Amino acid sequence: MKTNIRLRKILLSPLAVLGVLLMLAEEQLWTALVALGQRLGRLLVIRSFERRIRELPPNWAALALLAPVAFVLPIKILAVWIMSTGRWGLGIGVLLSAKIAGTAVIARIYTLCEPALSTLTWFVHLRTWFLGAKDWAHKRLNSLVLWRRSRLLIRRLIRSLRVWSSPG
Repeated sequence: MKTNIRLRKILLSPLAVLGVLLMLAEEQLWTALVALGQRLGRLLVIRSFERRIRELPPNWAALALLAPVAFVLPIKILAVWIMSTGRWGLGIGVLLSAKIAGTAVIARIYTLCEPALSTLTWFVHLRTWFLGAKDWAHKRLNSLVLWRRSRLLIRRLIRSLRVWSSPG
């Protein structure tokens, strides 16, 4: 029985770390893409479309939030197929492009629909669960010495890149 528990810990620990890293990467991407969506929202064509999305009733707002998934999923499947043909670079490029574009659209729709979505009890429970999982992930990562050292190294690298690239 103890062997099973040890084996489970050995196998699940790297998976948990990988999941946490992916979730945090998407969180960082989300923040940047919300800002991009706000800038694009200033365009007249997009502004009128966004006004319609903002005015959707709660159930339609939830559907609007899921719509980009239906468009991005076939592209992700195509990316996997491309990789299966041995064209790894192209497949990864397509996959990352679909992920970034899908996240950008979902982030913007979420920002527009959040007031309507917040009236749905199931959505409030789901968001509460997700934010709790995100907090758990942050705590898990911050407990890892390797993560803290890596984060410090990345901050130093970004700081030195800013100094190096700043004019004058």
